[in-house]
Amino acid sequence: MKINLLLFIFLWVAIPSIAQESNNYSISLYDEFKTGGREIPEQYVGSNENGHYFLYSKGKFGNGLSSLVKFNNDFQPTMEEIQLTHFDEEEGVSEVSLGVIELGDKLLNITSKSTKTYRKYFAKTIDLNGFRIASEKEILNLSIEGVNMKRSYVSFVLAADSSAVGLFYTIPTKPKEFRKYGLIVFDNDFNKIDAFTYQFPFSKNEFVVMGGTLLNKKEMILLTADLSKVPLSPNSKKVPDYGYKIVQLNQGNSKTIGEVPNDNKWLNSLALRIDGSIIKLVGLYSNVGRYDAHGTFFHQIDQSNPGETIHQLEPFDQALLDRHAEIPNLENLSKKKIRKNSELAYYIPKSVLTYDDGAILMIAEEIHTFSQYITTYYFQNLIAIHFDKNGNRLWTKMIKKDNSKDNTWIYSSYLVLKDSTDFHLIYNGNRKNLQKNDLKRFKAFNNEEDESVVIATITKEGDVSQKVVTNNWQTQGFRVRPKLSSKFNDNEVLLFSQKPSNVKNQRFILLNLNGKKSLTTD
Repeated sequence: MKINLLLFIFLWVAIPSIAQESNNYSISLYDEFKTGGREIPEQYVGSNENGHYFLYSKGKFGNGLSSLVKFNNDFQPTMEEIQLTHFDEEEGVSEVSLGVIELGDKLLNITSKSTKTYRKYFAKTIDLNGFRIASEKEILNLSIEGVNMKRSYVSFVLAADSSAVGLFYTIPTKPKEFRKYGLIVFDNDFNKIDAFTYQFPFSKNEFVVMGGTLLNKKEMILLTADLSKVPLSPNSKKVPDYGYKIVQLNQGNSKTIGEVPNDNKWLNSLALRIDGSIIKLVGLYSNVGRYDAHGTFFHQIDQSNPGETIHQLEPFDQALLDRHAEIPNLENLSKKKIRKNSELAYYIPKSVLTYDDGAILMIAEEIHTFSQYITTYYFQNLIAIHFDKNGNRLWTKMIKKDNSKDNTWIYSSYLVLKDSTDFHLIYNGNRKNLQKNDLKRFKAFNNEEDESVVIATITKEGDVSQKVVTNNWQTQGFRVRPKLSSKFNDNEVLLFSQKPSNVKNQRFILLNLNGKKSLTTD
């Protein structure tokens, strides 16, 4: 019996097209390939009957020149690629890609090129069927006398109703001038619809935009903050006042929809979510420090009924604090903060996810770094928090995880996706962490025998299950990079992996959530 089992495992590893099926999941391991240099797929941008398309960028961290690369239906690179950014040898500057959006059979791409004296933006429309650049044009040339244009920041966004593409950018100003932003709105062929400049009566060191959503061709919603009354020290005893406001931009006019009080608390990574006339802000708050968490923050404004506002700050349950305090290898500082302040250290909201009925699932991750000769990037436990559509917190669950790593963070953290009913978190983990009665955290990368790819499934009712879907031996030593992996369709996720010993060796792994091996290109 043992011999037959080993033979089966050997055959599975030797023939990548065979799917591994267990725990209602299946894994398809595609052939490895080797890139000519250090480059990574920053974005899976789409597919058709001719193959799959990825935005590849040079460099270990994807900070080099970018190309659109065509893969065949077996996720092997073809010889076809389109160079999207270039190096200007005359001026000694490189273009930077701001992202790719798929709309039907074409892709939209915006790039920028900056010097101290100007910042230019270019738009490309790419025909996927012909795999060519169908059109290319300069859409903005920004230059202000006496201002370093490299200090301009930009966001390239698709409207929530898919009717337009927006380019929202800062306009660099001199020290005592008011803060200025520009918004250019294009149709899906990059024909300019509108262009407006917005000015806010704050200096550039005080006023910041914390988030925003382009709703349609005419309207954008921003979350803004006035940092003039926020202490610089993350542990200051001064009371912080963020001056949060929700601002509407509409064809050159701006107005404040509502102010968001922080009740003398430190707020941590508020996320802006919009559902029709309802605007929601969700995050964590602390009584004593910027990077700690005492509980959850929820604020809601109904634009159709301005007087109807929901504002809730709710401390964590003692059971959650006790569960953390019982972790045997929890560091002393974290234990002290639990004991002294009833607060959890280092948790940062990373994902705010919505259900069809308006309910929200927030995922916070325990993240920090420590440097002494080497830098360790800590990515540890997760907390899943569920709110109903009115902001009532229904449940909170801790998910044990530790994919911390010395000197690099590229294999850490998690990927999240949703099927028809549940959310799934996929990450590199240690199979020993699935032991429910042991709170000790085992690191993912210390032992190849225990290194695994884990999926944590979260139901709307608060049930959490963790299962190993594959391991280091079955992937032949290839390690998944969660942040470069992506949802393929409603039931499948495409995992990107590399050999840690030589990151030029790469392969794709298809994870099917319902256990069926099916590869679609719709």
